[in-house]
Amino acid sequence: MVNKKENLKSTATKKKSKDINLVDLIVKGMQEKKAHGITIIDLKNVKSAVADYFVLCSANTDTQVDAIRTSIEEEVWKASGEDVWRKEGMQNREWILLDYADVVAHIFRTDRREFYGLEDLWGDADITIIDDETSEFRKKPKKEIKIKPEVKTTKKVKAKPNVTVAAKSKSAAKSKGKKPAAKRVVSKKAVSKKGASPKKKSSK
Repeated sequence: MVNKKENLKSTATKKKSKDINLVDLIVKGMQEKKAHGITIIDLKNVKSAVADYFVLCSANTDTQVDAIRTSIEEEVWKASGEDVWRKEGMQNREWILLDYADVVAHIFRTDRREFYGLEDLWGDADITIIDDETSEFRKKPKKEIKIKPEVKTTKKVKAKPNVTVAAKSKSAAKSKGKKPAAKRVVSKKAVSKKGASPKKKSSK
């Protein structure tokens, strides 16, 4: 009896080899029509990705964009018998998308590719760039994401103003249910009367 894990492993290996073969065929179709800036984005380890691979290239004119699209379809069909599942951008021919389910080809007109910036959008994926002249593959270094350190802020505690003795006596009196004693006000007239010497009765 064949182990279930071995079956799953062999299925995954076949799928991987099929995807890589499809990527190679798409790249070949692009190179046949002198596409430049060919880039392979490996999305298998990206959770939110809609496919396993994106293959991007640039073309100088609308006519070249359409010619590359035709070349890719022909190369894939001849070698694998697989037809494209979905096409987009056929009318404007600024950005044509060929969806082969697990692998998606993106053919951009040069000025539109920079505008959409797919490489930056999937910056956390593994990106391989194919040299236009030598056709050599080289890995594009991933962008380092710098995390700013958290700055702890200490709250300043405002000092309470000093409570005067009078205020304290008022609060103490209120707490006991008594009214604070009113200050006795002595008028100047009373003081002058107290300090004045009594008048002598005049003797007639």
